[in-house]
Parts: sequence; structure tokens; C-alpha cells
Amino acid sequence: METARPVQLKVKVITAQTRHKIYVKRTSRRIIMMALAGELKWNIFLLLTLIITAIVYALFICRLEQVKWYHRQPILFYTGLVILFLTAGSPLTQLSHVSFTAHMVNMSILYFLVPPLLLLGMPRNWLKPHTGHLISVFALIAFSALFLLYHLPFFINYLLNRPTILTIIKCVLFVSAIWMWRPITSSKNREDTKGFAVLSAILLMPACLLFIVNGMMNGGSGMSPSLKHLSVQLCIAPEQVHLIFPYQLKYDQVIGGIAMLGLHKCSIVLTCKLKSRAMRGNHVKKPSLP
Repeated sequence: METARPVQLKVKVITAQTRHKIYVKRTSRRIIMMALAGELKWNIFLLLTLIITAIVYALFICRLEQVKWYHRQPILFYTGLVILFLTAGSPLTQLSHVSFTAHMVNMSILYFLVPPLLLLGMPRNWLKPHTGHLISVFALIAFSALFLLYHLPFFINYLLNRPTILTIIKCVLFVSAIWMWRPITSSKNREDTKGFAVLSAILLMPACLLFIVNGMMNGGSGMSPSLKHLSVQLCIAPEQVHLIFPYQLKYDQVIGGIAMLGLHKCSIVLTCKLKSRAMRGNHVKKPSLP
């Protein structure tokens, strides 16, 4: 009669140091998520402002321009308003601060996609393409300089402690973005549109190169300034942040700079295609009445 062999159980020995690391990791992650949860708020003031803007737009475009709400222009305008609220007034704004790449994608959508959608949603007779060109150039230069300054470490650390100034700068950036996209969306001359698009890409290049070079020189050791500011407030060591958020990319700033360049290019291509379709629609002659 064969005797049963004893079952050998493999028990993983967890040392006190390992248990301490697991405890610190879970506790720190819980603290940061609670802190982020306190910041995940809806911007009710922005929501009410956008609702009033949508109502005023509907009254003007339906009564004065005789345009139905389901036509191309209202759809583009309301799409821009929805994306504006999601990127500037929803909890997604605070969540994007955890990763630099997510932050750059959020800002690229806010400043490179929303303004052309809003402008293309307006009737062409509201926007005079031959006026305000110098203002648009000045707005492009101001946007590029302020955007570059906004992401410098010392300046962003200064702004994180002063939310009012940070809000003002974001508003100035958005208004400048509206003006710098105006020639691309309203100009009928293809060469003028191409020239201004190339100029905008050249002026935005220094900020993107700054992120890419800084990320490569740091060897991927940098992290989001907002996340760094939060870790300092919660007294968490910087080397523990990567353990708390394992999805932090090694070359976060490099990917963020490349993503910004790609989204800017895609926004220009999309804007030109939407504008060409709108112009072809305006050139279609209506049948004459008998």
C-alpha cells in the first residue's frame, strides 16, 4: 500500500522591508487619489457661461442667418463648446495633470482644436478675412511666447501657488488661440492660409523642442510639475511617485512634445478640410424660382 506524499506548499516569504514598501505605496497612492478627488470638480460657472453662449448663438444664427440647428455650422460650434467644457471645466482637466503627456494632449485639444471649431461654426459674414491680420500675427507671437513661459519649471511652480493668475493666463492663451486661428479658418486665399499655418508651426516649435530636449537630457527622470507640486504638499518623496503611479512614462516630456506637434499638424489639416467643404457648399448655386 502506497503512502501519500506530503504536499509541499511554496510560501512566499515577505520580509518586513517588503511589507513596509507595500504599505507606503498603498497609503501614498490612497492619499494622492483622495487629494485628486478633492480637486475633481465641475466648473459650474464655465458651464453656465457656455450654455448662455449656446442660447445666444442659436437665436442669432436661426433668426438672422436662417440656418437650422442641424446644419454644419451649428454642429461645429456646439461640438467646440462641448469639447471646451470637457477640457477646461470637467474633472478631466485635473486628471490630465498627473501625466505630462496627458496634460499636453489636453492643452493641444483646448488650443488647437476648439478655436477652429468655434470659428468654423460662425457664419462667414461675421468674420471679415481681410481685417485683423496684424492682430492675428501679434496673437500668434504672444501665444507662442506665453505658452513657452507657461511650461518653464520656475514659472509653473509660481502659478501653481496662485490659481487666480493661472486662470487669467489660461484665458489669455485661449483668446490668443482664437485670434491666431482666425486667418486659417477665414482666409479664402490658399497661399495665405498655408503661410500662416507654417508660421504658427515655426513659432510653436521652440516650446515642443524644449520639452523633447529637456526630457532626453533628464533621461526620463522628470515628472509632471503639477504632480510634483502635489507630492511636495503631501510630503511624498519624488522617487516614490513613480511607484505610486506605475503608468508614468519614462520619457513623458519627450512624448508630450511630440504629441503636441502631431496634434497641431492634425488640427491644421482637419481645419483646412472642414473649411474647403464649407466653401464648396457656399459656392453651390441655389435653383432659381420660376
